[in-house]
Amino acid sequence: MKIVPFLLVLAVSGCAGTAAGIRDNAPFYAAKTDKKGQQVVECVAPKWANIYGTPSVVPSPEGASIIVGTDLGPELILDAKDDGSVVFYKANKLWGSKDDRMREAVQACL
Repeated sequence: MKIVPFLLVLAVSGCAGTAAGIRDNAPFYAAKTDKKGQQVVECVAPKWANIYGTPSVVPSPEGASIIVGTDLGPELILDAKDDGSVVFYKANKLWGSKDDRMREAVQACL
């Protein structure tokens, strides 16, 4: 019977995984904008902070990303590129109304 709790912990921790792993999921939301990646991220980050907590902003040569997570790893990622592509990924978790609020924050910044 001790195997069952261990498997449960393993399954729960596997939900978050890595940033690369979350990007393997189908996007939760994707859009195009005329704004540069950094502009989108600078707008979305404080909105996400009000909903979830302080996100990490990661600049890249192609734009910028926002990563939100726990000790188990990232749970939400927003990739905003300078070509105007904006893609929101999330770990396979049940977030309920937070999903909608996070997506609405992205939409408000496009």
